[in-house]
Amino acid sequence: FSDYGHHPDEIRITIKAFKETYPETFLTCFFEPHQARRLLSFWQEFLAAWDGVTCCIIVPLFPSRETLEEIRQYRQTIS
Repeated sequence: FSDYGHHPDEIRITIKAFKETYPETFLTCFFEPHQARRLLSFWQEFLAAWDGVTCCIIVPLFPSRETLEEIRQYRQTIS
């Protein structure tokens, strides 16, 4: 399944629907952030949204409008 959820609420809702439909299935989430600022601002909410998955893999940032400082903070946060 593929979903374009990029906000913690959207991700949480998608994971919840998947788990309700396939309750016995292991769920791996691949997340490609497009804004370091959003990920940094909502980091705790993202962690809570991914709580229902077996494994969450955060792939490298797809940079768009980030400053070098935001990218540095992003890398420190997800390490």
